[in-house]
Amino acid sequence: MIIDYYEGPFERSVQSIVLPCYAAGAIIVSIPPFFWHARNRNFAASWLIFWLALMNLFSVTNPLIWPTDDMVSWWDGYGFCDIHSKLLTGNGCVTSGALSCIFRSLAKVLDTDRATLIPSKAQRMRDLAFDLTFCIFLPLFLMIIHYIVQERRYYIFAIGGCMPSYHSSWVSALVGYIWPLLIMFVAIFYSIVVVYRLFKYRQQFSYIVSSSNNTSKSRFIRLLILAMVLLIGSFPTQLYVFYFNVTAFQPWQPYSWSEVHGPEWGDIDKFPRHGQVFFDRWIQTTAGYLMFAFFGFGKDATLMYRAFLLNLGLGRFFPSLDHPHIIPSSRQGSVSSAFGSFGSRAKLLFTGKSSTSETTENDTLRSNSTLRSNSTSTNFMRSLDSQLMQEKSPRFNRQSSGDSGRRPSTIGLGHTMSIEPLNERRSSSQGGSGPDSDMDGDLSHEDLKYLSPMSGLDARIV
Repeated sequence: MIIDYYEGPFERSVQSIVLPCYAAGAIIVSIPPFFWHARNRNFAASWLIFWLALMNLFSVTNPLIWPTDDMVSWWDGYGFCDIHSKLLTGNGCVTSGALSCIFRSLAKVLDTDRATLIPSKAQRMRDLAFDLTFCIFLPLFLMIIHYIVQERRYYIFAIGGCMPSYHSSWVSALVGYIWPLLIMFVAIFYSIVVVYRLFKYRQQFSYIVSSSNNTSKSRFIRLLILAMVLLIGSFPTQLYVFYFNVTAFQPWQPYSWSEVHGPEWGDIDKFPRHGQVFFDRWIQTTAGYLMFAFFGFGKDATLMYRAFLLNLGLGRFFPSLDHPHIIPSSRQGSVSSAFGSFGSRAKLLFTGKSSTSETTENDTLRSNSTLRSNSTSTNFMRSLDSQLMQEKSPRFNRQSSGDSGRRPSTIGLGHTMSIEPLNERRSSSQGGSGPDSDMDGDLSHEDLKYLSPMSGLDARIV
C-alpha cells in the first residue's frame, strides 16, 4: 500500500547524499576501537561499537536503495527489511543495556569494599551473565515480543528505509516503548554510583585504579567520559522518542489480537520524507566518531596500528614503523605488572585492618637471577652450614670420583639448588689437591668468604 503518493520531479536531497558518506566513515573509524576493546575483553564496549557499526551500515545502504520519494519504483525490501526492522525494535535497548554494563564495570573498579585479588569463577560468570542479559538477551526478547503489537509487516520510508510497525494501543507502550527508557535508568543509577565513588576516593583514585588488572587510569577516564557523553545524548533522545510514540498516535485503540494480525498484516506501507533524514541516524553515526576520538589516538591504539602495518610487511619500506615500543617486554613486563597489581590490591584490602609486613617480589626472569632479600640470604647460610657440617661429619660418604660432586639442597622457596661442596671450592681457590683436601679445624677467613651468599656462590636454580 502506498500512502501520500505525489508526482515528481524526484531529486536526491543533500541529506540523502551526506548520510551514507558520513555513516561509511563512522564504520571505518569504529574498527580500531572495536578490536582494542575486544582484545582487552571489554564485552560491553566492544558490543556497543559493533552494534553502532551495524546500524551505520544500514544508514549506508538504505539511502542508496530508497534515495527519493519515488515510491512507485521502490523495492519492497522483502527479507532485508524483515531483518532490519526487527533489529531496530531492540536498538534502544542495546544502547541502554551496553551503557549499563559499562558503568557497572567502572563502579566495580572503585568498589573497595568488595575488591578481590583474583575474581572467582562464580564472580566472572555473574559478570558475564549480567552483560549478556542487558546487551543481548533483553534486546532479543523485545524483538520476539514485538510480534504482539506488529500491526504491519514493516514500513518503508524514503532515505531512512525500513522501520518497524506498532499498533496504536497501550500494549505497545508496555511491550516496546517503555523498555529502552527503563534500562536507561539502570545506566543512570550506575553512573551516579561511579561519580559518588569517584568523589569519595578522589585522593586514592590513582592508587585504586592502578590496583585493577583490567584497566589503567587513562583507560578508566576515557571510558568514563565516553559513557557519560553517550548517556547525556541518549537519555534525552529516549525521553523524546517515548513521549512522541505515546502522544502522536492518540487516541489509543483497544487492543485485539485478531485485528492486529488480520488479513492486512502482510501489507507494506510506504512513506515519503521530502528529503529529510530521521534525526537518530545522525546520532548513531556521530557516536561512531566519538568512539574513535576517545580510543583511536591513545598509545595502545598507536602500537596496534604499527603492529598491523608491520605484519603487512610495510616495515621494509618505512623503517620508522619498527619502533621499539612494538616489541613488548613479553614475560618480563607481564609478570612484573602482575606482581605489582597483586601487591597493590593486597595492600588496599588489608590497610587499616592489620599491620602486616609486606614483602615485594621483583622477578625479572633474567638468565642469571640473584636472590637478594634478607630471608633468602638466611636460607642460603643455613643451607651452606648444613652442607659444611655434612662435609666435616665422619659419617659423611663422599661421592665417587665419577660423580659431578654436586648435591641438591632445598632453600625454602620451592626451588632446588645445586651447591658445590665447600672443600672443592676452597681447594680449587688455594691450589689444593682437589676434593680430597682436609677440612679439619675451625673456619678461616677464606671459609667465611665462601659462606657469604654475595661472594662467588656457585648456585643455580634447577
